[in-house]
Amino acid sequence: MDTEAYGIACPVNSYRGVRAITGNEGRALTVDDAAMHRAQAELAGQGLWVELSFAAGLAGLRTLPDGETIEGPVVCVTTSSGFKDARVGDRHLAPVDPSWENVRTRLRAEDIRS
Repeated sequence: MDTEAYGIACPVNSYRGVRAITGNEGRALTVDDAAMHRAQAELAGQGLWVELSFAAGLAGLRTLPDGETIEGPVVCVTTSSGFKDARVGDRHLAPVDPSWENVRTRLRAEDIRS
């Protein structure tokens, strides 16, 4: 499966993920990039800037089959910040006057979120 989540779609990983799942009677879910982007945006709305690979955990939780619940606590551990996202630096924004009002307007602008 092709994915932008390079942190989990690479040939060099460890056994820790498999061990965490099997050791806790868990399971793995497959999510697509669209679901991970939605989860990434949801986390950003809460003030957490995470790379796409990390958003996979929340995406899996959000895409559980209808009616299925998880008993007990759910923990999604952040693996790294959005600075590690492969798309960081792809877009260049024009400088903004450093007044709080201008910065706030820029941060809320829809064109810088996508």
